[in-house]
Amino acid sequence: MTYTIGEFAKLTNFSIDTLRKYSEISLHISLFLHLKNNPKSLLGKSEWSPANQ
Repeated sequence: MTYTIGEFAKLTNFSIDTLRKYSEISLHISLFLHLKNNPKSLLGKSEWSPANQ
């Protein structure tokens, strides 16, 4: 089951801004870990997307 950021904010009492910041941070961490593990992926087409993790 998936929620919009707004629905999740209501369920968890987090503010929408906090959740947006968290999702951006987690995306950056995922991208960093991907590049660390696959340094050549910057040179060619990358198959990476957050959903592939």
